[in-house]
Amino acid sequence: MRTMPSTSTLLRGSAIAVALTLPGQALAGGGDENWGTMLWGLPASVPVPALEWFGLLVLALGLLATTSNSVLRSCFKKLQLAILSVGLLGAAQAQAEVTVVMDATGDGVNALSVPNGLAVGPDGSVYVSGRTSHNVFRRAPNGSISQILDVNGDGTHALLRPEALVVNASGDVFVTGFNSNNLFRRTSGGVVTELMDATGDGSSPLTNPRPVALDGSGNVLVGGVLSNTVFSVDPTGAATLIFAAADALPDLFADPRTIVTDASGNIFVSSRGGDNVFRVTPTGGVTEVIDSNGDGLNALDSPRALAIDSGGNLYVAGRSSNNVFIVTPGGTITQILDASGDGTHALLAPNCLFIDAADTLFVTGALSNNAFRRAPGGTVTQIIDSTGDGATPLTNPRCIALDDNMGDAYVLSGGSEVLFRVTAVPEPSYSTGVLTGIVVLSAMTRHRRRSRAL
Repeated sequence: MRTMPSTSTLLRGSAIAVALTLPGQALAGGGDENWGTMLWGLPASVPVPALEWFGLLVLALGLLATTSNSVLRSCFKKLQLAILSVGLLGAAQAQAEVTVVMDATGDGVNALSVPNGLAVGPDGSVYVSGRTSHNVFRRAPNGSISQILDVNGDGTHALLRPEALVVNASGDVFVTGFNSNNLFRRTSGGVVTELMDATGDGSSPLTNPRPVALDGSGNVLVGGVLSNTVFSVDPTGAATLIFAAADALPDLFADPRTIVTDASGNIFVSSRGGDNVFRVTPTGGVTEVIDSNGDGLNALDSPRALAIDSGGNLYVAGRSSNNVFIVTPGGTITQILDASGDGTHALLAPNCLFIDAADTLFVTGALSNNAFRRAPGGTVTQIIDSTGDGATPLTNPRCIALDDNMGDAYVLSGGSEVLFRVTAVPEPSYSTGVLTGIVVLSAMTRHRRRSRAL
């Protein structure tokens, strides 16, 4: 005869399920990742049960443990405890850690001043440009820091006020010199070359270059903030004008800030001065994809950052309108983030966007001094705030980038002149969780035996 579970058993089982489900959902982004990904770092493609089912499994085992069969009851209780131990161990370890990994001392010999550009290479190396120290540093995966470019540029042409950075699959670094009006390439072997100067393509100038990106053919795309021009530079250094203010008429194209490309070869350029974004097709067709009207309900003001996901959706951040829009390939525009941030922490002056390999969006708030993560399902979570690592504050975050190899996020703090690393969810081994469960079970068994002996 099977007895009905008592009220205390039901309440205890429900509490366990809720305890496992709610915190996990907060960490995992509201169900956008399974618990195997969240707790154990497994690829999202691994078919493991959703976290809700994990909690319900513990609840079910708790109810089954009330059976009148003493052998089954003992087995179910032990199995429940083992699973619970695995889950709680993972949840306890699944906390992000914030660490300063580079500061104003640079490499210890050469200083880093007003860090502005940030990029992560294919091997996990992190590159940072110093706007007023006129240099670029590399932080290797082992943590060593070295200056790889300085004010001398290639030895003949100076690098003044380096701005944006981009790294290709070979580890070559490309950086724009805002005040020296040029573009440099530093190969993975250390060879530095000025690829482009103020003369642009010989007909159209390049003045105050800031945004830089790569297309699918290995060409470098660079935009001039004051010349309102965008060029494509091939590996030999041959430059071609692909977009200028005259091509945007009757719309205004002014002060380009970010360039991104999609898998189809389309180029998107944010126009801060025109409060709009343009698409340039591979055949040269120009279209304004979003303007100051935003989505028709929410305005777009001073767009700076752009990002593209694997589906070709374009993300646009309005620094002065404190919001982020998504523009689908079909042209549908929707505001997905506003000044309310995650509902608890504000997002003010979003100025940098990053999309990782899982299409998770990351955004920095320059005036709210924080950074957010938006999961593909829409859940928004603040990942770092103005307290930084607790000792060094995060002020005026300039940029954010991810190491897709490790999942760590890097946030560049312009005000405090440091680079923070926000670690991904740790990856404890499954055997560790099981072992912990066994240890807990053994301890409880010994405790019960001692209690009976007394």
